[in-house]
Amino acid sequence: MARPKKQEAQNTKDLAIKAADSLMHQFGYQGFSMDDVATTIGVRKATLYYHFPEGKEELVLAVADQMMTDDEQGLQKGYELQNTARERLQAIAEYAFRQRTDGARVLRDALRFMSSAHQKKVYQRFRLKQFDVVHTVFKEGVETQELRSHNTLLSAWAFMGLLSEMADFPDTKPEKLAKDMVDMLLRGLAST
Repeated sequence: MARPKKQEAQNTKDLAIKAADSLMHQFGYQGFSMDDVATTIGVRKATLYYHFPEGKEELVLAVADQMMTDDEQGLQKGYELQNTARERLQAIAEYAFRQRTDGARVLRDALRFMSSAHQKKVYQRFRLKQFDVVHTVFKEGVETQELRSHNTLLSAWAFMGLLSEMADFPDTKPEKLAKDMVDMLLRGLAST
């Protein structure tokens, strides 16, 4: 019995997204083409353009959306299962450090070569799917007076940057790295 066409089309689209993700991680944004993706999944290039009419940038947008959707679920779980800002930040950081470590950097690299319209779409998705979760932790921490009053947008942005940059910190377990990073951020480094 043949699969329905709609399911087959969705499978092709999903395979293309996975292949582009893998190729982008291996070779960077400029190191792969739609031809490479088509060859990897065994379809004609025209088939890819059926699913992604705008070409490579649209395919990379789909990769970015998939990455952020996957991470959103992990970040949201870290938020929901904990009670305090410190616990939530540690859970979010630990989740992030357990995931593929280079996703954010690979995506940032790709953004440099994409149109400003597509850059804006990625930023909007990032804001909706990831940043807002972290920002909420900081805002609620201020509201409950667990954290002092401060620019919560700045602290959330700094936290996200630390997650991205510290993910490859050598010889450190994710839970230890998460605890140390959150301690450094919340307690500071001053001795007074």
